[in-house]
Amino acid sequence: MLELNAKTTALVVIDLQEGILPFAGGPHTADEVVNRAGKLAAKFRASGQPVFLVRVGWSADYAEALKQPVDAPSPAKVLPENWWQHPAALGATD
Repeated sequence: MLELNAKTTALVVIDLQEGILPFAGGPHTADEVVNRAGKLAAKFRASGQPVFLVRVGWSADYAEALKQPVDAPSPAKVLPENWWQHPAALGATD
């Protein structure tokens, strides 16, 4: 089993926001990933290790949004209201 040094290890969670999760694809569902990440975050916090929940997004006018070709473009030019929220399972304390 992997051993982590609590003095030098942090958990960084990226792209697990309510507004991004509906676009998830892959071998695991968004719910499975969030559930596992939540359990891992709880273990990190219980051992005194830091957990950082990163928010990813852009301004309302999409000025800094990437403009490269994509397989499935965003259906709207407005971020969903819940875009910035982290799932409760991650233990966010905004």
